[in-house]
Amino acid sequence: MSEQDPSRGATTPRGERPKERHERTVAEWTTLGISFTILVAVVGSVLFLWRTNEGRAPIITVEANTAEVRRDASGYVLPIRIRNRGDLTAQDVVITAELSAEGAPPEIAELTIDFLAGGETSEASVVFTRPPTDGDLELRARGFRHP
Repeated sequence: MSEQDPSRGATTPRGERPKERHERTVAEWTTLGISFTILVAVVGSVLFLWRTNEGRAPIITVEANTAEVRRDASGYVLPIRIRNRGDLTAQDVVITAELSAEGAPPEIAELTIDFLAGGETSEASVVFTRPPTDGDLELRARGFRHP
């Protein structure tokens, strides 16, 4: 006669069979390993970027869109694009547009942008009394604050 497992066929006080211990399959171990590897890679990348990326200071560039100049009651409206190529935010960005033409005094337009986040682009317009395509146009950022 062979000996039988005493727990086999036994029931719990509620009449249920006791749960058998489940061994993990190769597929489960593989999935666990891949999931753990991905988790470690994501956490490691975030920590690496957090520790090494101190951020570049704001780099403000200004570009004119002279192809879209329009005239209205206020004068010649020139659309411009202001871009922060740095990583950090710039606050109270002051932009100056100066239009110079021979025989006429330079015309200066100025505007302020409240906030320009790192990598952000903002669009605005400056207004002149003369066509901005009829002279030398200089656009530049004059200054900003670090928030």
